[in-house]
Amino acid sequence: MRIQAEFVANSANTLLTSLRVGLPNLAEQLNVATSQPTSADYIALAGYLRSHPYIANLILYGPTGRMLLNTAAPFGTPLPNISPRTREEVRQALRGNGLQLGRTQRGLIYHGWHLTVLYALHSSTGQPIALLQANLPVDLLTGQWASMSLLPETGLGLLRTDGYVLARLPEPGSMTTLYGRRYRGSLVEAVMRHPERLEGPYSGRVEVDGRDRIGAYARLAQIPAVAFVSLPLSRVWSLWWHHLLPILGVGLVSLIGFMALIARLFSRERQHALSLAAERDRHVWIARHDPLTQLPNRVALAEHLTLALARARRRERLLAVGLFDLDDFKDVNDRYGHAGGDRLLRALGDVLRQSMRETDYIVRLGGDEFVLLFEDLEDIDDLMTALERLQQELAEPILIEAGERIVVAASLGLSIYPFDDAEADTLLRHADQALYHSKKHKNTRQHFWALYEHDGEQSKRHLHTRRRLEAGELHVYYQPILDLQTRQIVGVEALARLIDRQTGVISEPAQFLPDLDTSEDQYHLVRQVLRQVDTDVQVWDRAGLSELSVSVNLPPSLLMRGPWLDRLLSTIGEMRLPPHRLILEVLETEGDIPLENTIDSMLALKSRGIRFALDDIGSAYSTLLRLKDLPVDSVKLDQGFVRELCSHPEDLIFIEALMGIAEVLEIDFIAEGVETLSILDALQGLHVPKAQGYAIARPMPGNQFLEWYHHYQPPIEGPNTLLGLYAAHRQRDYFFHHLLTQNPGFLQSSSEESLLGQVIVPGLLERLGHAGSELDVAHHRYHDVLLTILAKEGVSAEKILEFERASATLDALLEDVIRKNALACQA
Repeated sequence: MRIQAEFVANSANTLLTSLRVGLPNLAEQLNVATSQPTSADYIALAGYLRSHPYIANLILYGPTGRMLLNTAAPFGTPLPNISPRTREEVRQALRGNGLQLGRTQRGLIYHGWHLTVLYALHSSTGQPIALLQANLPVDLLTGQWASMSLLPETGLGLLRTDGYVLARLPEPGSMTTLYGRRYRGSLVEAVMRHPERLEGPYSGRVEVDGRDRIGAYARLAQIPAVAFVSLPLSRVWSLWWHHLLPILGVGLVSLIGFMALIARLFSRERQHALSLAAERDRHVWIARHDPLTQLPNRVALAEHLTLALARARRRERLLAVGLFDLDDFKDVNDRYGHAGGDRLLRALGDVLRQSMRETDYIVRLGGDEFVLLFEDLEDIDDLMTALERLQQELAEPILIEAGERIVVAASLGLSIYPFDDAEADTLLRHADQALYHSKKHKNTRQHFWALYEHDGEQSKRHLHTRRRLEAGELHVYYQPILDLQTRQIVGVEALARLIDRQTGVISEPAQFLPDLDTSEDQYHLVRQVLRQVDTDVQVWDRAGLSELSVSVNLPPSLLMRGPWLDRLLSTIGEMRLPPHRLILEVLETEGDIPLENTIDSMLALKSRGIRFALDDIGSAYSTLLRLKDLPVDSVKLDQGFVRELCSHPEDLIFIEALMGIAEVLEIDFIAEGVETLSILDALQGLHVPKAQGYAIARPMPGNQFLEWYHHYQPPIEGPNTLLGLYAAHRQRDYFFHHLLTQNPGFLQSSSEESLLGQVIVPGLLERLGHAGSELDVAHHRYHDVLLTILAKEGVSAEKILEFERASATLDALLEDVIRKNALACQA
C-alpha cells in the first residue's frame, strides 16, 4: 500500500507541476489593475486552456471575491453569483502565496466535479488584486487510478491536510457529502501528528465509509495534501489467513510430528531423571537414617541440632538436648539374643515417636543410645510435661516377642539452652555428663532424667532465679549521684533487686546475678530494668526532674554477641527516655571485653545518643590499658579505693592519679562506695567531680526518690574531718610546693591573708578533740614556715627544705591519727 500511495501522489504531482509553472506565467499576461477585465485577458485565458486540454476551465476572481471571467462562458456573458462560502474561500486564497488547492467543487457553468488549483495575483506593493483558478476534472485523476491493479474494497485518493477530501476512488453515493465536509478520521490524525513525515502508515475508523481501515499515505510536493491507499481491516485479516492457512497447515502437521517426537524423548528423559532422583533420594535417606529403627542417625543430627539451636536463639525459646539409653540392655541381649534386642530397639523407636511431640526430634546414635531434642519450649514447665508423658509411656510393657512383654528402664541426661549457653557439640557433651549422673543415681533418683549442672545445684538455682524474674519479683532501686562542684544531684544509678513475694526479703545483684550466667537471661534482666526505668523517669519528669541522667548496668556479653545488640537497640528504641540521658555502665574484669568485638557495638549505641561509663576503673590492669581505646564518656572508680581510705589514707594518691588520667582523656570521673561523711569530705578536698554512695543516700525505690530529692540537703563545705583535712592538705601542699619551686615571685607579691586562707582551717583540730596534740603542733609549725616565707624574707633552698620537712611531718601525723581513729572515720 505504501507503493500504491506513492503512485497516487506522483500522478497528482505530475498535473500540479505544470500548473505550478504555468499559472504564474499566465498571471503576468493579465491586465488586472482594475476590476474590469478586458477581452485580451479572456483571450489569454482561452489560449492557455487550449494548450492545457486536461484543464476543464479557468476562472478569474476580483479582490472582493466576485467572479470576473470564466472560460466556460463567452466573454461578456453575465456570470452567476458564487455562494457566500465560496466567496469566503476565495478571499482566504487571495491572502495566500504560491500554488494552492481549493476545496473540490461542482462548477456553476461547467457542472462536473473538479479539483480547484488556485494562484493569487499581487500588486507591486504586495496587495492581493485577483485570484486565478484552474479546475481539473476529478475524473482525470480517478480514471488513472482505476487502471491500477487494486484489491477489492481498496480505497484511495487525495486529502487536504486540514481534512477535506479532494478526490476518492471509489466514490460514495453522495458526492456533495463526500467533498462538502471536513473529516476527522485516523488518516487526518496521523498526518497532523507527524508533520515531518513524508509518508507513513495509519489505521482506525474512516469517516467516509465508517469502516476500520489500515493504510499508507504519501505527501504531495509543496502542496498541503496527501495521497492515501487503504483496505478494510477485515479484508486484511482475510487475505492474511488466505495466504497463511496453507503454510500453517503444513507447519502444523510438521509441528505435531516434531512435538510428538520431543514429548516421547522428554518422557524418556523425565522417567530417567525421576529414577535417578529417586535413587539419589534413597541413598541420601539411607545415609541419614538408622536402618534398624528408621530414625534419623548421627549424620542427620549434626545438621538438625545446629538449625534447632539457631531457631531457639531467634525465637527466644528453650531447647532441651537429651541423651537417652536403656539401663541393663546387655541383660536383654543375653536373654533374648541380638535378634530380641533389635526387636526391642525397633519397638522402643515406635514408643518414642508416639510419646514425643511433632516438633521434637529423635535420633538413634547406635546401640541403645538415642538423642532426644525438645524444641520450641516456652518454659521449663513445657519440658516437664513432655518428660512426664514420656515416663508414662516407658512404664508400659513392650512386646519383645510373641506372647512376651518386658518393662524397660531408661536414663536421660538433659542440657537446656539457654541455661547452658553453649554450641551444639558442647550441649551434647553436657547432656552426656547429665546422663552419667542419672545412671549413677538410678537406684535413688525420683525421675529417670537428670539436668546438666555446672556445680551440681547451679541449674536449679538458675531455674529458680529465672522463674522469679518471670513472676515479676524484679524491682529497680535508684542511688543518687552528687556533683561535688555544684553540690546538686545530677543523676541516678538503676540497681536491680529481687524481692520475695512471700517474705519480702530483698536480694541484691551479688546474690542472684551468678545464677543468670547466660546471655539470654542477662538480656531479659536488662530489658526489664530499662522498661521500669522508662516508667519511673516519666513520673520524675512531670515533677520537674527532666535533666537527671540514669545509669544502667550492662553485661559485656551483650556487646559481644550479634543478636543481643540488635535486641538491645530495639528495646532502647521503644523507650520514651531521651537517649542522651541514658548511660550504660559496663563492668570489666580482666579479659572480659575483646576490643575488636566491642567498640563497633558501643559506637552503634553512641550513634543513637547513648553514653557509656566504664565501671570499677582500676580493678584490673587491662582496664587502664584499654581506657584510651574504649569510646567511654565517664569512668567510675572501683569502690576498693574509696572504702578503705579510713584505714589507708595514703590511697588518696591513687585516686588523684586516676582522676588525672580521666582529666587528660576529657572524660567524667565518679567515685563510688562513698559510705561515710569522712570519705565524702575527703573527696571534696581532692576536688573529685562526682560521688555516689551511702553517705549521700542509700538505693531506694522510684516512688521514694522524688520525696528524698525534694528534702535533700547537700553536705557542708569542708574540710570538716581529719580525712577531709588530709585530702585538702595534699591539694594545698602541692599548690604551695609548686609556687616555691616554680614561681616564688607570686608568693612574694601575694597578700598574707589570701594565702593563709588556702591552708588554715580555724578551730578544726580543736573541734575534733586534737587541740594541743602533736598533730596540732605540726599543723601550726607548717603554717609558721609559710608565714616566714610570706614575711618577705625571700625563698631560698633552705626555706624550701624546711617547708618540705614540715609538710612531710604533718602528712605522717595525719595518716597515723586517721588510722588510729579508723572506726570513728568509718562511722
